[in-house]
Amino acid sequence: MKQLKNNIQAMIRLAVNQNISVILLGAPRPEIFLSSADLYEEIAESTGALLIEDLIPDILGNNSLQSDAAHPNKEGYRMIAERITETLEYAGAI
Repeated sequence: MKQLKNNIQAMIRLAVNQNISVILLGAPRPEIFLSSADLYEEIAESTGALLIEDLIPDILGNNSLQSDAAHPNKEGYRMIAERITETLEYAGAI
């Protein structure tokens, strides 16, 4: 998890250094209950990235939004796109 955190922070720094805003989607911890790993909140706080914390876990926890155990279906991806758009609008990016 530490390496994952370091890698994500490095990618965000690269983007920010090129004046690219970042939205971070929290991914679920590898356990029975789907919720974002704490490290995503820590990364967002340390980098200033916007965080959409539980979108992916919520979609993957709903069988009607899954194409398989690890991937959303068409409707799940639509929900992701809509939520990202809402976040961009809220942030004044679009």
